[in-house]
Amino acid sequence: MKLITQFELVSMSIAEIKSLHRKVEQDTAAAEHGSRQERNGLASLANIKRALAMRGP
Repeated sequence: MKLITQFELVSMSIAEIKSLHRKVEQDTAAAEHGSRQERNGLASLANIKRALAMRGP
């Protein structure tokens, strides 16, 4: 799984970010524990949550 950066999220709509959140959450859950995919997924989820929080409710 590719790491999703804040830079990539800036140009996305809230709907796109929420859709991406669902996909990354599913992919992260399916990844092997301790794998690079899991670490990238968790970091991506943190970036996605930060991006959503910055845009407000």
